Amino acid sequence: TNRRALAVQAALHDAGVPAVIQRGGSVYATEEAEALQRLLAAMLRPSSQPAAVAAAASVLGGRDAATLATELAAADEADPAAGATGADAPTTGAWDAWVDALTRWGQRWVSHGALAALQQALAEDEVAPRLLARADGDRRLTNLRHLLELLHGAERAEGLAPNALLAWLAARRQDAAEGAPTTTDTELRLEKDAEAVRVVTIHGSKGLQYPIVLCPDLWDGRAQVDEAITRFHDPEVDDPAAAITLDLDTDVSSASKQRSIALAAAEERTEQLRLAYVALTRAEHRAVVWWGATTGASTSALASLLHGRDAQDPQARLELAADRVATADDGALVADLDALAAGAGGAVGVERVTALPTPARWQQPTQQQVPLTARDWTRGAVDRSWRRTSFTALVRGAEAGTWSGDVAPVAVDAGRDVDAEVEVAGGSPPADPGDTGSGDREVPLGRFPRGAGPGTFLHDCLERLDLTRCEEPEHRDPVLATQAARHGIDEALLPQVAEGLCRAVATGLGETLGGVRLAHLEPADRCNELRFELPLAGGALAQRTASSLSRVGHLLAGSADPLVAAYAERLTQPGLAAPVRGYLTGSIDLLARLADGRFLVADYKSNWFGDRDTGRSLARDYHPAVLGRSMVEHHYVLQGLLYLVAAHRFLRWRVPDYDPARHLAGAGYLFLRGMVGAQDASTGVVLLRPEPELVVALSRELDGGDR
Repeated sequence: TNRRALAVQAALHDAGVPAVIQRGGSVYATEEAEALQRLLAAMLRPSSQPAAVAAAASVLGGRDAATLATELAAADEADPAAGATGADAPTTGAWDAWVDALTRWGQRWVSHGALAALQQALAEDEVAPRLLARADGDRRLTNLRHLLELLHGAERAEGLAPNALLAWLAARRQDAAEGAPTTTDTELRLEKDAEAVRVVTIHGSKGLQYPIVLCPDLWDGRAQVDEAITRFHDPEVDDPAAAITLDLDTDVSSASKQRSIALAAAEERTEQLRLAYVALTRAEHRAVVWWGATTGASTSALASLLHGRDAQDPQARLELAADRVATADDGALVADLDALAAGAGGAVGVERVTALPTPARWQQPTQQQVPLTARDWTRGAVDRSWRRTSFTALVRGAEAGTWSGDVAPVAVDAGRDVDAEVEVAGGSPPADPGDTGSGDREVPLGRFPRGAGPGTFLHDCLERLDLTRCEEPEHRDPVLATQAARHGIDEALLPQVAEGLCRAVATGLGETLGGVRLAHLEPADRCNELRFELPLAGGALAQRTASSLSRVGHLLAGSADPLVAAYAERLTQPGLAAPVRGYLTGSIDLLARLADGRFLVADYKSNWFGDRDTGRSLARDYHPAVLGRSMVEHHYVLQGLLYLVAAHRFLRWRVPDYDPARHLAGAGYLFLRGMVGAQDASTGVVLLRPEPELVVALSRELDGGDR
């Protein structure tokens, strides 16, 4: 049984022998799975005290009831709501630190994924040392690492947002609780890869083989029959399915109950005989059993194998062995064993235990320690400028702070990287004199949640929608519902999303693009999420000079596009001066083919603009002048130029007689919350139109001088 397996493992550990329990079952049915679900729930809702307490009290949180009570009481006494401020305010206590940690880990989950967040949480909270201090610490830590692997795999394979991933884990735990079959991926793993004794139940050993098998309990034949609820197969019933009988009679002295108990006991002995066969046939080289005429031994399966061999019928063999063990002395029983060994041709040996051995601890043989040294590097200097990078990585080193330079007036018609969450805290631009009042209306997506998760949801909806059919509920609504479930978006928000996206695709992108709208683009004219890997300074080649973003500023300064020219100054920042070679990777949200044969690079942005104090977001908050400042502050101008270079290199291989002057329409930045259906692109749209020669020159410069 599993209980006996734990006892055997503990005894081996006491003797210094490494031992692991090999057991079946799903990792989702473990205490660690429940604790992990609690921790994830608290990371999503750190302000919820019940969720935070549940996580802290779990096997991962490690707090006992007394510790939690003390921390919560201290937090209540130090509540800043009492009015103390500044130097008089109480210091942050243990409970506040726990809530702050949950908040920090939850934010990392949203930005970097569940695995990165959980690894940080387990390291900062010192979970591994706490688990390993327990008797079954190896087992628990193995379960935890197994669960992290499964969570990461599901998150990546299914693209699950945090809320959806939490629901996924809860569903897997529910399946395991309801007896869902385990798979190779979900079955419990061994807690150690090192050499160790494997302790396994007979049921768990079916179909497996081991070099040496020790069976310490086959002598135990004590009946496991439940006399209150007696289950057996009635031999007088021909149909096996109908023969299963439950005798609930409480009078164990009645003749019918005695018959039921006898039949159940006979079935139990037959089952034990089958299990003994399984146990003894698991060994590849040697099986060791312990035997003696102890209490319960006479009715054991091993007794029938050793002392009932003269009978042919299984039931008769059991009865003969029971009588023999009960009546014969030790000498006669040993003679039976010697006779068995003599006739086995050396395959069976009998070793008598005359006294208990002196307790001893096993010592692992010492091995000569070979000194380890690092291999000498003989291949010259490491080129630290060579790497695989992205737009986000390139601008990460740029100086922080808000850009305060002036942007020339942006013409009205003027990726999936992280969008800014809040851009403006009040101070919307003055209304346009020609505005009829639409600029003072709240935008449909103004109250939609902010952040990377909701932004990715909007991106994925647009990617999967046929934009020409956005007004058709039968097409649009299933797409939105599917993505909402995937990203953990509240279904109550979907009407708001539907209105906002329908207005966005109906917004004109400007006369420069021929008045086109996203709703005009047929699926065949859209290339969604165009991923690219651009060689920088020759890519894998080492002959070319490394590129530097600061060296291309002079190309931008003379551009006729006011945003491009205004951005040139930002490329002088020290954080953008590092040399780089290798590959630039990224993904263009949309490469659209227009009716006139030109191609537009489009990047969806979910940035929220408005008054942070009131929470209102108006259409005029997305005026091109405001968006222009954001384009420069967040390096979106650089992103658009890099994406245009990627599109240029892609199109020159795909479009016959390609000419950037005829085929590149520019880069459109579509701030979805501000696209409210205006046909003149007066809100929510910024178009970068650098000269074709600039795009070609930038491509050449990034490639170390070649085209």
